[in-house]
Amino acid sequence: MVGYGDTGQISSGTANKKLAARMEEALEDLAETALIEPRYRVLLDAVCRDHSVSPAELLASRRDLDTLLVSIDDPRLTEAASDFRRGFSGSHVTELGLAQLLEYTPAGARLSYLTAKTITTLCHTAMEAPEKEGTRHRNTVVRQFKRTVSQLLRFHLGKARRNEIFADVEFTAVNDTRKVHLSPDDIRRLLDACHTCGYPELAVVVQTALLTSADRSVLLAGPSHRGKVTRGLLVGDLRIYADEQGHWGEVHLQDTKTASRTRTVTITGILAHDLLQLAAGKGPSDPVFSISYRDLDYPWKAARSKAGLDGVRFKDLRAQISQYGEEAGIPLTILQGAMGHSDNVMTRRYQQREAIFTRSHADAVLGAMGMPSLQSSLQTDLAASVKSP
Repeated sequence: MVGYGDTGQISSGTANKKLAARMEEALEDLAETALIEPRYRVLLDAVCRDHSVSPAELLASRRDLDTLLVSIDDPRLTEAASDFRRGFSGSHVTELGLAQLLEYTPAGARLSYLTAKTITTLCHTAMEAPEKEGTRHRNTVVRQFKRTVSQLLRFHLGKARRNEIFADVEFTAVNDTRKVHLSPDDIRRLLDACHTCGYPELAVVVQTALLTSADRSVLLAGPSHRGKVTRGLLVGDLRIYADEQGHWGEVHLQDTKTASRTRTVTITGILAHDLLQLAAGKGPSDPVFSISYRDLDYPWKAARSKAGLDGVRFKDLRAQISQYGEEAGIPLTILQGAMGHSDNVMTRRYQQREAIFTRSHADAVLGAMGMPSLQSSLQTDLAASVKSP
């Protein structure tokens, strides 16, 4: 056939010459049909060019070409996953997501099975799966699964169709907010442990995380555990000044998760002084910290163990500015900007810990309501009633 090269591979692909002849006949019929109805040209390309449809499949479906045509645009999920792997440079996380997808979907399901309703069901199935010891948190697993399905649909259907499907996906995460609050004594013990364990630079990293709400990937350079290379905090991101009151300045945090979380946070005191010392003699594009992303694990675990804080993750340091900022009376909107949140709902989640409504709080509310004299007037009335016969 003109434009499709030699089709002799059909004859050589089977020892049954009669079967091969029937395959060739089916292919010739398809070519003639495609000339009359151009929509079948896609099917002709699938058989002759990319070989996604075998001559045997064509022969079996020659009387129902429309069904075979639909199967090209709507492949089985196993085939769609294989094509996705070849055409998308995924990671270990993507492989886990694909394995989940093929595990949770019915055998023989096609790509069209992934509707908003079924994706929602699959997300809940993944969420309800038992969380194994030593694995990532269930929320993380489900988000990875959802991201993989999104990438798969975009690869096969395009961005617009993917967005149309995902617009109606209902995804409710498990409330995994850890109510970790480090007391001032906890923080002192942790910083002391950094020094006594021989990691004075780690103490500066910890202080920076506490006072800027920055993640490990924002502060430390080098490849992460997933292979992604992070830039870390660079000398050029610092603006440190000194005046009669001491050191102060600003830290520009280039967030790695989303550009909207990139922010500039003001720092003062000893942290500004220590960062200035670490930056001395380095160029603007040099990392401030010599500790790399991967090298943090050992010194961090050693310091927290010595401080008696084995259950505390480095990520938990990020919540402390929100909690202590709330105690200091800093407006929620300012804390939201310092933490890089797009709205204050997430900022409030970081503030969720056991709070006690103390006597000083009650007095403050009473004064704010303009009723500080209510107690004294009541006492006067009670005293008068006691004195009366």
